[in-house]
Amino acid sequence: MREELFLAGDIGGTKTNLSVFSPARGIRAPLAAVSFKSADYDDFMVMLREFLTGAGLRVKAAAFGVAGPVVRGRARITKLPWIIDAARLRDEFSLDRVVVVNDLQATAYGISSLTAAELTILNPGREQAGAPRAVIAPGTGLGESFMLWENGAYRSYASEGGHSLFAPAS
Repeated sequence: MREELFLAGDIGGTKTNLSVFSPARGIRAPLAAVSFKSADYDDFMVMLREFLTGAGLRVKAAAFGVAGPVVRGRARITKLPWIIDAARLRDEFSLDRVVVVNDLQATAYGISSLTAAELTILNPGREQAGAPRAVIAPGTGLGESFMLWENGAYRSYASEGGHSLFAPAS
Protein backbone atom coordinates (compact mmCIF):
# COMPACT_ATOMS: atom_id res chain seq x y z
CA MET A 1 0.00 0.00 0.00
CA ARG A 2 1.29 3.44 -0.94
CA GLU A 3 1.87 5.89 1.90
CA GLU A 4 -0.37 8.97 1.93
CA LEU A 5 1.63 12.19 1.71
CA PHE A 6 0.56 15.69 2.66
CA LEU A 7 1.66 19.09 1.39
CA ALA A 8 2.08 22.05 3.75
CA GLY A 9 2.80 25.59 2.66
CA ASP A 10 3.49 28.99 4.19
CA ILE A 11 2.64 31.46 1.43
CA GLY A 12 3.86 35.00 1.97
CA GLY A 13 4.47 38.22 0.12
CA THR A 14 8.24 37.82 0.45
CA LYS A 15 8.84 34.07 0.49
CA THR A 16 6.89 30.84 0.20
CA ASN A 17 7.90 27.64 1.97
CA LEU A 18 6.55 24.34 0.64
CA SER A 19 7.07 20.91 2.22
CA VAL A 20 5.77 17.36 1.80
CA PHE A 21 5.25 15.22 4.89
CA SER A 22 4.53 11.62 5.71
CA PRO A 23 2.51 10.79 8.84
CA ALA A 24 5.00 8.01 9.59
CA ARG A 25 7.97 10.41 9.65
CA GLY A 26 6.14 13.28 11.34
CA ILE A 27 6.28 17.04 11.07
CA ARG A 28 9.97 17.35 11.89
CA ALA A 29 11.17 15.22 8.96
CA PRO A 30 9.82 16.49 5.62
CA LEU A 31 10.34 14.32 2.55
CA ALA A 32 10.87 17.49 0.49
CA ALA A 33 11.14 21.16 1.44
CA VAL A 34 11.91 24.25 -0.65
CA SER A 35 11.83 27.97 0.08
CA PHE A 36 10.93 30.18 -2.90
CA LYS A 37 11.19 33.94 -3.40
CA SER A 38 7.52 34.74 -4.02
CA ALA A 39 8.13 37.71 -6.34
CA ASP A 40 9.94 35.41 -8.80
CA TYR A 41 6.58 33.86 -9.78
CA ASP A 42 3.59 35.45 -11.50
CA ASP A 43 1.26 32.78 -10.15
CA PHE A 44 1.32 30.41 -7.19
CA MET A 45 0.07 27.51 -9.33
CA VAL A 46 3.28 27.66 -11.42
CA MET A 47 5.41 27.57 -8.26
CA LEU A 48 3.44 24.68 -6.78
CA ARG A 49 3.63 22.64 -9.98
CA GLU A 50 7.41 23.24 -10.13
CA PHE A 51 7.79 22.12 -6.51
CA LEU A 52 5.70 18.95 -6.87
CA THR A 53 7.36 17.99 -10.15
CA GLY A 54 10.82 18.54 -8.67
CA ALA A 55 9.97 16.57 -5.53
CA GLY A 56 8.60 13.69 -7.61
CA LEU A 57 5.99 12.99 -4.94
CA ARG A 58 2.22 12.55 -5.18
CA VAL A 59 0.32 14.20 -2.35
CA LYS A 60 -3.20 13.40 -1.15
CA ALA A 61 -4.09 16.63 0.65
CA ALA A 62 -2.71 20.10 1.32
CA ALA A 63 -2.87 22.85 3.92
CA PHE A 64 -1.69 26.39 3.32
CA GLY A 65 -1.16 29.30 5.69
CA VAL A 66 -1.39 32.47 3.61
CA ALA A 67 -0.46 36.11 4.21
CA GLY A 68 -3.80 37.86 3.97
CA PRO A 69 -7.46 37.55 4.87
CA VAL A 70 -9.08 34.22 3.96
CA VAL A 71 -12.77 34.11 3.08
CA ARG A 72 -14.38 30.72 2.32
CA GLY A 73 -11.07 29.10 1.38
CA ARG A 74 -9.94 31.92 -0.88
CA ALA A 75 -7.32 34.63 -0.34
CA ARG A 76 -5.41 37.32 -2.19
CA ILE A 77 -1.81 37.31 -0.98
CA THR A 78 -0.66 40.56 0.61
CA LYS A 79 1.61 42.51 -1.77
CA LEU A 80 1.22 39.99 -4.62
CA PRO A 81 -1.38 39.49 -7.38
CA TRP A 82 -1.81 35.83 -6.39
CA ILE A 83 -5.21 34.37 -5.60
CA ILE A 84 -5.06 31.18 -3.52
CA ASP A 85 -8.30 29.23 -3.93
CA ALA A 86 -8.77 25.92 -2.13
CA ALA A 87 -11.31 24.59 -4.65
CA ARG A 88 -9.11 25.43 -7.64
CA LEU A 89 -6.05 23.84 -6.00
CA ARG A 90 -8.05 20.72 -5.15
CA ASP A 91 -9.31 20.37 -8.72
CA GLU A 92 -6.11 21.28 -10.57
CA PHE A 93 -3.87 18.99 -8.51
CA SER A 94 -6.44 16.20 -7.97
CA LEU A 95 -6.25 16.46 -4.18
CA ASP A 96 -8.74 14.92 -1.77
CA ARG A 97 -8.73 17.97 0.48
CA VAL A 98 -7.23 21.47 0.57
CA VAL A 99 -7.36 23.82 3.54
CA VAL A 100 -6.42 27.51 3.27
CA VAL A 101 -6.13 29.57 6.47
CA ASN A 102 -4.43 32.80 7.47
CA ASP A 103 -0.69 32.28 8.07
CA LEU A 104 -0.78 33.45 11.69
CA GLN A 105 -3.76 31.22 12.41
CA ALA A 106 -1.63 28.32 11.14
CA THR A 107 1.37 29.53 13.16
CA ALA A 108 -0.74 29.58 16.32
CA TYR A 109 -1.69 25.94 15.80
CA GLY A 110 1.97 25.09 15.22
CA ILE A 111 3.02 26.49 18.58
CA SER A 112 1.56 23.47 20.34
CA SER A 113 4.09 21.23 18.55
CA LEU A 114 7.12 23.12 19.89
CA THR A 115 9.26 21.70 22.68
CA ALA A 116 10.29 23.74 25.74
CA ALA A 117 13.81 24.04 24.26
CA GLU A 118 12.34 25.71 21.15
CA LEU A 119 10.55 28.41 23.14
CA THR A 120 12.01 31.62 24.56
CA ILE A 121 10.44 33.16 27.63
CA LEU A 122 10.20 36.93 27.26
CA ASN A 123 8.51 37.68 30.58
CA PRO A 124 8.73 35.04 33.30
CA GLY A 125 5.48 34.13 34.97
CA ARG A 126 3.09 31.28 35.58
CA GLU A 127 1.01 29.90 32.76
CA GLN A 128 -2.70 30.08 33.43
CA ALA A 129 -4.47 26.97 32.20
CA GLY A 130 -7.02 27.80 29.53
CA ALA A 131 -6.04 31.48 29.33
CA PRO A 132 -6.24 33.17 25.93
CA ARG A 133 -3.04 33.26 23.88
CA ALA A 134 -1.81 35.80 21.35
CA VAL A 135 0.56 35.32 18.43
CA ILE A 136 2.19 38.36 16.81
CA ALA A 137 4.77 38.04 14.05
CA PRO A 138 6.42 40.70 11.90
CA GLY A 139 7.01 39.65 8.31
CA THR A 140 5.89 41.28 5.08
CA GLY A 141 3.26 42.86 7.35
CA LEU A 142 2.37 42.42 11.01
CA GLY A 143 0.54 39.14 11.45
CA GLU A 144 -1.71 38.59 14.44
CA SER A 145 -3.77 35.70 15.73
CA PHE A 146 -5.29 34.61 19.01
CA MET A 147 -6.18 31.29 20.61
CA LEU A 148 -9.08 30.44 22.90
CA TRP A 149 -9.54 27.34 25.03
CA GLU A 150 -12.59 25.49 23.68
CA ASN A 151 -13.79 21.96 24.42
CA GLY A 152 -10.51 20.84 25.97
CA ALA A 153 -8.12 22.28 23.36
CA TYR A 154 -6.89 25.61 22.02
CA ARG A 155 -8.53 26.87 18.84
CA SER A 156 -6.82 29.46 16.67
CA TYR A 157 -8.47 32.51 15.11
CA ALA A 158 -7.14 34.96 12.53
CA SER A 159 -7.51 38.58 13.60
CA GLU A 160 -6.19 40.40 10.54
CA GLY A 161 -4.87 43.09 12.88
CA GLY A 162 -2.06 43.66 10.40
CA HIS A 163 -4.65 44.96 7.93
CA SER A 164 -5.77 47.79 10.21
CA LEU A 165 -4.30 51.06 11.38
CA PHE A 166 -2.73 51.15 14.82
CA ALA A 167 -2.89 54.58 16.40
CA PRO A 168 -2.62 54.41 20.19
CA ALA A 169 -3.29 57.55 22.17
CA SER A 170 -3.23 58.42 25.83
